[in-house]
Amino acid sequence: MLGALVGLGFIILVIYLFVSRKLNRWHTLSEYERGIIYRHGKPFQDAGPGTYKVRTGRDFLVVVDIRPAAFDWDEAAVSTLDGCTALYSVAGKTQIQDVRKAIYCARNPHQAALAKVVATVRRMLNDYDSKDIHFHAQTVCDNIAQAICGSVGELGMAVSDFRLNQLRILEAGSRTTTNSVSASA
Repeated sequence: MLGALVGLGFIILVIYLFVSRKLNRWHTLSEYERGIIYRHGKPFQDAGPGTYKVRTGRDFLVVVDIRPAAFDWDEAAVSTLDGCTALYSVAGKTQIQDVRKAIYCARNPHQAALAKVVATVRRMLNDYDSKDIHFHAQTVCDNIAQAICGSVGELGMAVSDFRLNQLRILEAGSRTTTNSVSASA
């Protein structure tokens, strides 16, 4: 009788280990990854570097990479306040500062930051005259860099090495006025 109970206990233990192995997943985050564990759809725990047990069907782990990511947007055009066309290119790096804000803003936070940068540059250039851009290009670039730092900061990210690589006004004919300026944030 005792042998049958021990055998039954062993079988139950093997079944329990097999089932629990299928229900639990172990995730290891590297030193450059951060995440949030969601339990039943609600944020449960912040996850830094290390190993975490995530239960299938109950928990969900969202991971972001906090290393700086470079962005580059070449040869875009925007209309200025007086109806002229301004050509510009932007480049820089974004890095996640606040993991929760970055995860909540988008599934891919670095693409959201690039979209915010481009939208801010376009909005700022729409508010300037072509003469202001042509004659006060450095001031315009500095104002744009300052606005970008604030708008990307709302996403829980920071911009570094921001450059407005080229900023020029296309005149009415086929002539172009080149006025390349670089601003760093």
